[in-house]
Amino acid sequence: MGTPITPQQKSVLDSLRCERLSSNPDNKDLIKGLVNTRNSNLVRFLQSPRAWQEDEGNITAYYLVKSASGTILAFFALRCGEVFQNVDEELIRKAVSFRQNIDKLNGSLDEEEKRRVLEQVSVALSDGWTTDLADYYIGKSKRRHRDAVLDNNKDNHQVAKAFSAVEITLFCNNEAGGVKEEWEDMNLPHRRGISVFWHVIIPKIKEVVNLVGCEYLYLFAADDEADGTLVNYYKTKLKFQTPVDLGSNKPSFDYCCFFLCQRVNVLLRHQIEFYKNFNVDVADAV
Repeated sequence: MGTPITPQQKSVLDSLRCERLSSNPDNKDLIKGLVNTRNSNLVRFLQSPRAWQEDEGNITAYYLVKSASGTILAFFALRCGEVFQNVDEELIRKAVSFRQNIDKLNGSLDEEEKRRVLEQVSVALSDGWTTDLADYYIGKSKRRHRDAVLDNNKDNHQVAKAFSAVEITLFCNNEAGGVKEEWEDMNLPHRRGISVFWHVIIPKIKEVVNLVGCEYLYLFAADDEADGTLVNYYKTKLKFQTPVDLGSNKPSFDYCCFFLCQRVNVLLRHQIEFYKNFNVDVADAV
């Protein structure tokens, strides 16, 4: 817990500028000075002609976060994506088993077989299964198999549910000489990445949801630390989660990275809390 952000602190954050990479020709020279030793591959990618071309072509939106003096403090990129939930094969198996057992009870069984089937049905009923529920999942399974026969495009990936989403990528601080000191001179209680996320990136996501449906924000974290330092940072400070039942398509660029996501509406609530408890205790400050 802490105290709310002060007008002076908000004024400092409001002085940060978020600029599309290709919107300013001067950025071509500015990005040549970017440095991040740990994430040098991200810096190289942003400095490549491909990043500029993708930004100009609206393939991926690359953003530079600048201080009032024009120094690049951080950069990130946003692009449309999708989060999905795979078909639960075990759920389908249970539905089929339950329906088969119900059908068996309506047939002829010897006493031993009837006792065994009744026990299985009793367990299923206690788990919430009903014939309507079983028939629902069996019906979806049949439609899925029929779809596989009818759909000639084998690159289509069948899923149980799909959720609209935006992917954040290339989220990185600039470690060039003097940048850290310029940030520290702003005298804010949070690290640069946290402040940029809640005060710059989340407002961009707000702009998205004002135009189109967007349920999730997600990313792939390249965490090479044995203790999962980066993943833990995203989970504790930026409020992402590592769900076991959700995922997204992972391109080769993100191989060996960890998938994290969070509902946009949850992040918007956390943003409110961020400002309400902006001045945290020293022990909690990051």
